[in-house]
Amino acid sequence: MPIPEGDNVELDLDAELRGLFVQAEQAAGERSAPAKPASEDKDAARLSDDRALRTSLPQMLKPLVLGLAAVTRAMGENTTLLRKLDTVNEDAVEARKVMPQLAADVQTALEHKNGLTRHMFDAMHEELKGYKDSFLLETVHKPVILDLVSLYDDLCEILRQVRQVVNEMGDPGGGSPPSTLERLRGLEVHVSHNCDFILELLARLDVSPLPLGAGQLDKRTQRAVGLEPAANETQDAEIARVTKRGFLWKTRLVRPEEVIIKKWKAPAPPAS
Repeated sequence: MPIPEGDNVELDLDAELRGLFVQAEQAAGERSAPAKPASEDKDAARLSDDRALRTSLPQMLKPLVLGLAAVTRAMGENTTLLRKLDTVNEDAVEARKVMPQLAADVQTALEHKNGLTRHMFDAMHEELKGYKDSFLLETVHKPVILDLVSLYDDLCEILRQVRQVVNEMGDPGGGSPPSTLERLRGLEVHVSHNCDFILELLARLDVSPLPLGAGQLDKRTQRAVGLEPAANETQDAEIARVTKRGFLWKTRLVRPEEVIIKKWKAPAPPAS
């Protein structure tokens, strides 16, 4: 049901009140009209009463008129207030419709922000870990590791030479005494155990040897220290043999593997 406008309600009530007031004055006038008086004194008394009634009637109606006017103003204010409440209610309904989507957007933004924060934290953690590993490797571990690797290289070379001598003396045509051969074999076993012990010490420092190289040269983990002629072009840059093992500290290269590679050289064209 539509709510009437406040100004129209006030105009209608004022018009009705004026009509009532006019009707009251007309009734009072009719009541004071001259009738056939019994005497002049009675007429004079009635005329005086009518004048008093005319005078007191507006005063009697004045509080009623003021009260009705106040009621009219209150109704207008209530109408305006109800109209405002309807507007607020409509806004609240629209807000309730938007709230789920707004909450979903806020949740998505928070999840995105948390994901970025987690990603930044992980990246910072990895970077700090890299700085820590670099500091430990360069200032603490690397000098010790390089000394142990150098000692391992020397022992491996001694072991190689001892095995070569043992193989030569073990040849039936070598003519070496059995006691000397047994001593060299004992030395070979002792040096081999020392090589294994150094590898164990390196493992305690998170150092591991690279697998023995095979196939083509890998410049990331290998270094060519010598060349041998290749039998054909397909053998070019192939690894012939390993001279020194390569080592890793965790995932970082400490010493590349030193290898001898094959090199193909095309034959010179025949002279004309």
